[in-house]
Amino acid sequence: MFVPDVRDFVPTVSVVGDDFCFPYLVDLAVKKKAKIETDHCTDMDSNLLNNIDFGISLQQQWTVHRGEGSEGSNLLYTVRKSHSFQLKTRLQVFLATNLTGDICDFRVIGIYISQSFKVYKGDTLMAEVNFNISF
Repeated sequence: MFVPDVRDFVPTVSVVGDDFCFPYLVDLAVKKKAKIETDHCTDMDSNLLNNIDFGISLQQQWTVHRGEGSEGSNLLYTVRKSHSFQLKTRLQVFLATNLTGDICDFRVIGIYISQSFKVYKGDTLMAEVNFNISF
């Protein structure tokens, strides 16, 4: 049985809603559809959490929407990759409430080869992602 490790306090930031905030590690799965424009993020019981719609461009930008809709009212956040060629992946995350888009709400920094990423709000580490690849 899973026992959460809550020794380290990390302030919670509600992006989608308080139902998605946990004071412990949560396993999520991102599943890619056959078409290239959409990915889905689900919990380990295959419950849909959100859709990730993206287009390929020099700036590379993704929009994430609540549930299955992609209307503007369902927008949760936008992710931008400012440079096409990077050894270390650096993404800027802008919440839907960030109307100016001048300063990002979160930064994601990771190394593709090691399949690990860290999420920061300012200089504070908010989350760490490590991928387990299975076939």
